[in-house]
Amino acid sequence: FGTSYNLGGSLNGLDIALDNSFLLVAQNTSTATEGTFHKVDLTTGTVTDIKYTRNSDEDAAWDVAIGSNGLALVTTQSSSTTNGRPPVRQIDLTTNLISIRSDAPGSVGGGKVADKTHIHASADGSRFFFVEGNYSNGPVFTYSATTNSFGPSGQTGNFTFNASSAVNRNGNLIAFQNQTNPASLNTAPDFNYVHSFDGIDGGVAFDGSADILYTVNTSTDQIVAYSTQTFVELFRLAIGEPMSTGSTQFGSGVLVAGPDGHWLALETPL
Repeated sequence: FGTSYNLGGSLNGLDIALDNSFLLVAQNTSTATEGTFHKVDLTTGTVTDIKYTRNSDEDAAWDVAIGSNGLALVTTQSSSTTNGRPPVRQIDLTTNLISIRSDAPGSVGGGKVADKTHIHASADGSRFFFVEGNYSNGPVFTYSATTNSFGPSGQTGNFTFNASSAVNRNGNLIAFQNQTNPASLNTAPDFNYVHSFDGIDGGVAFDGSADILYTVNTSTDQIVAYSTQTFVELFRLAIGEPMSTGSTQFGSGVLVAGPDGHWLALETPL
């Protein structure tokens, strides 16, 4: 194990820089006026707090994604259980300045998104996929770090509290699984349907260095790998304990793959 870092409070989303030099972490504890993202230097251990002034719709930090263009995009939580719509924010990773991205095509426009919007990034940091959690039609949209612009938005048709999503290594495919629907592949950024995988009702993740999609089948309690070129099954791994359907954000069912293709991790209920 490497060095541990005590950031205090409780934590939500995090991401690691493409060169492994730092972590960016969302802090779940906020004050009456401010929220915080932590930037952790992995060489020196120095922790820099990047604070934002909470607007009337937002509370503590929620998720982060680091792009290949020197920018990170971050989301926060709503201060309301009903109508709060917090903004999408940007962090300049050179200056640590944080600002609002009013051009994000969120569920209500003007850069605002639903509560607890999750961000999934490709291994190369070129594409982000935003999944808006607390909204009945399940809004989603993409971002390109190459052009520093947002792509089109779409709707999944359901709340996405327990959805699982991933972006492939070069940002041209999105995997999505939600509720009773099988996992599917769609193109990015335009969401054209490519293929679906019956029986897959848990987490999804792309290999960081090969054209492989990892999925969870909770009926057999196995991780099942598929080729994203031919869609044939490549192999299965026994999980070793029972899995529940779905994938809770930052909780049970989340499946992640390392960007170098060497590691795969699954959070289980036990």
